[in-house]
Amino acid sequence: MEKYPDTVWTLDHCFYVDDLVTGEDDAKSAFDLSSKAAKIMSEAGMNLRKWISNDCELMKQWQLEHFDHLNMNDFVNHPHRVLGLLWHPQKTISVFV
Repeated sequence: MEKYPDTVWTLDHCFYVDDLVTGEDDAKSAFDLSSKAAKIMSEAGMNLRKWISNDCELMKQWQLEHFDHLNMNDFVNHPHRVLGLLWHPQKTISVFV
């Protein structure tokens, strides 16, 4: 954990119940964060799964690296629930329910 202090901070401050909700400025940074977070959690015996992003490049990278990710096409007309909010990944908006 000492190797990835920024990732540890994210895991410590961006977990809500069982959802990790965070963001990065670009797909490469987001993939690096997700890889480090998955490694840290795996070492603790917990697997992060159901990854989803509004960035197609990141979704493709997760697929290539065999991350347990959701299919963005499933959310074209149906939003994804995150912490009681409806999130439309392709529109990049959240709606209070």
